[in-house]
Amino acid sequence: MTDFDVSRGYHIYRDGNMWCAVGPHFRNLQESDAAFGPTPIDALNEFNKIRFQNGESSVHLFDDRVKVHNEETLND
Repeated sequence: MTDFDVSRGYHIYRDGNMWCAVGPHFRNLQESDAAFGPTPIDALNEFNKIRFQNGESSVHLFDDRVKVHNEETLND
């Protein structure tokens, strides 16, 4: 799936034909919160809905903790 260090912040990456947003404690799709959307912004908006349901504050696309990956940056 991914090989970047999610412990350092929030990540948005391509997964097939969708974008996936995950948080800093992401382990896998079965155990951790993750959200999908057709664009990075949509994926992050869906992720924020989950955070809101969990009583957490939202994360914004331009937050310095958010990293958007494309195919070239997945190994960074």
